[in-house]
Amino acid sequence: PEWSFVVVNMTPDTKLAHDVILVLRRDGQLVGKVKVLRLKPEQNLAIAEILWPWLRLPIQRGDVVEYLTE
Repeated sequence: PEWSFVVVNMTPDTKLAHDVILVLRRDGQLVGKVKVLRLKPEQNLAIAEILWPWLRLPIQRGDVVEYLTE
């Protein structure tokens, strides 16, 4: 991959915090996991680092983002 991070679009009511782990899925399959590094609430964006050990498929625009709840 060319980048070690992804940009996540958020809805205005999304509540995220630094260091939150997000799961990326496509068609029900695990794509990978990312960790929130920076929030840009004024732009409804989050910048997240790709967690390489969890990457199963290449990340693509349109992958579904889910919160990792414990």
